[in-house]
Amino acid sequence: MAVTIVPATPGYFILDAYAVAGIDLRYTIEPVIAWEIGHFGSSSPVGVWSGVIDDDDLTMLFPSGRVEQKDRGGFWDSLDSWARDPKIKRRVKEANYDDLR
Repeated sequence: MAVTIVPATPGYFILDAYAVAGIDLRYTIEPVIAWEIGHFGSSSPVGVWSGVIDDDDLTMLFPSGRVEQKDRGGFWDSLDSWARDPKIKRRVKEANYDDLR
């Protein structure tokens, strides 16, 4: 069965958090360029670099500034409040990435 791709309006972003040396929380902000509309009306964002993101741990930044996690039910009023949340810091995996922020 086919899926439909529709352009995204500006202001939607995919967030990906990680830890540098297991201590310092960093994150990438990837623009959403489209939405994939799947079976039964489900939707998944299409990122500039990642393509279609169909992930249970998907975290989105909305044009209003609100941050939401897809399946964990988390939401924050701003990107800063999300990045400062201790629960987010505990969830990120240690990785050796360059400073992207």
